[in-house]
Amino acid sequence: MNGKALHNKIKLQTEIKNTMLTSSYSSKTLIEFLGHSSSETTEIYTHVSKKAIDKTRNPLDEFFE
Repeated sequence: MNGKALHNKIKLQTEIKNTMLTSSYSSKTLIEFLGHSSSETTEIYTHVSKKAIDKTRNPLDEFFE
């Protein structure tokens, strides 16, 4: 993979992560999707605080309330 293709892949991955964060996916869903073993790793790569991740809700939560 050349430099430009790698840059585009990383950019796309970042956009997907940010979309998931702003779309209120649960923190567990986001961590699983990213393949991380802990929220601390997710925080590093998404540049958000643990507090922001913990406030992320699973859209299905509303269904079961």
